[in-house]
Amino acid sequence: MNKTTVTIKSPKNTKAILKVITLQGQILLTNIFNAVEGNNHRELELEGFAKGVYILNLSVENMEPQNIRLVIE
Repeated sequence: MNKTTVTIKSPKNTKAILKVITLQGQILLTNIFNAVEGNNHRELELEGFAKGVYILNLSVENMEPQNIRLVIE
């Protein structure tokens, strides 16, 4: 199984959205959750994703969105 765990540090209790996006901009996975203050761990199921480079986009309410390079081998 292809899984990865993402740790998100949130300054407060808030809504968060994780997206896995292709380099062409296609959204393949969206995970919406309520983040609590401190560290939050989210497991993403990547089964069926082709090998390659993706963008992991993290949006937390009232914070600048972050993009992280995700490589699936």
